[in-house]
Amino acid sequence: MQHRTARTLGLCLGLAFSAAASAQTSPYYIGANQAFSYNSNLYSTQSNELSSWYSTTSIVGGFDQPVGRQRFYGSGNFGYNYFFNEEARNLNSNSYGVNVGWDWETINRLSGTARLTANQSLVYYDIGGGRPNAQEKNIQNLSQAELTGRYGISPDIALNLGYTYRRVNFSAEQYAYEEYNQNTASIGLSYGSHGIWTYGAAFRFNRTDYPFYPHPFPSTELGDTGDGKNFDFTIKWVPSGLSTVDARLSYSDINYDINNGRDFNGFNGSLTWTWRPTGKIFSGLTVIGAPGDSSTFYAFIGEPVRVDTSRFARTIRWYGTYLATGKTNFTWNLSLTKDYLEQTIFSSTQQGSDLIATGSLGVSYAPTRNSLLACNVGYADRSVSDNALRWGMSYPYSTATFSCSGQLVLQ
Repeated sequence: MQHRTARTLGLCLGLAFSAAASAQTSPYYIGANQAFSYNSNLYSTQSNELSSWYSTTSIVGGFDQPVGRQRFYGSGNFGYNYFFNEEARNLNSNSYGVNVGWDWETINRLSGTARLTANQSLVYYDIGGGRPNAQEKNIQNLSQAELTGRYGISPDIALNLGYTYRRVNFSAEQYAYEEYNQNTASIGLSYGSHGIWTYGAAFRFNRTDYPFYPHPFPSTELGDTGDGKNFDFTIKWVPSGLSTVDARLSYSDINYDINNGRDFNGFNGSLTWTWRPTGKIFSGLTVIGAPGDSSTFYAFIGEPVRVDTSRFARTIRWYGTYLATGKTNFTWNLSLTKDYLEQTIFSSTQQGSDLIATGSLGVSYAPTRNSLLACNVGYADRSVSDNALRWGMSYPYSTATFSCSGQLVLQ
């Protein structure tokens, strides 16, 4: 889970990118972004909180070029994070993000996308709650390739194919067991009638390899593989030009070769309602129920023993944008997530839960077509049930964030 400060800064940068893209008169742009941010609890700890102001200086660029029925696009950024608190200087780091894509279409009924993504970012993981105590620099590298295809069988029915490869690794040795390579393939059918109702059914298979996942003590072997079979049913309803409802119900069967405590078999899904009452207001409400998993390691007689914690999380999120003027936007994002925890140590099973509340407010102002100023404030708080705290399944913390950025783009 990426830390709140990184997400706050990402929102500011995202606002800047959106403004640049909408204002550009040529398919290419290049620019610079400077952000100053504050985080009251860098490591999301329960006590001995470490706070710091920090600076992020970035170069940004991109292109968006249609060629006939095709569209080629890409964006990139390279930045440096500098922390002003001497106790946090070990977190100084470089970051980058690259995204290129091709939306293709033939004169017949074939279309699809091809995308490549790579990014490097500084991340902070919760200490406890299923993860090791690592108060050190932890750089995440993520690479992803995605292919999709669509064949129109008839004006109302389409065959959809997809494939995604994702690779994630970390610089901190304590998180080697969470590194993974994942392959996901999907095939499904969709049916749309007059643009009001769209129905979908698909089968998704994914295989996830954890090359450094430890086997149970006393084995010294490494590696685990999880296979997931998912049946997805989706409905999209557009009752009017002002609102849209998207629903998904999935049945998932997830099994691991070694870490059977993370196996999941059951239903999960999501429901999203978006509403645009006027041209200036956009709002969305999302409810999600999804499986999850995590593991941690405890020392018994000097030897690490893996503890498997299976989770099922329910999230409700409200977000939106208010376009106050042609130059000023306001954004908000509120969410509640409840994790249902079940932990097994040897043959003893304990249950508990935690509740995470987050909120953020943002404002952006574009003084010219090529510039943008943005600020964001955020807060996060996690409360924990007594049993989850007693057995180390989770822990409480709170953190506040603040960020302001400015961007100038040439095009």
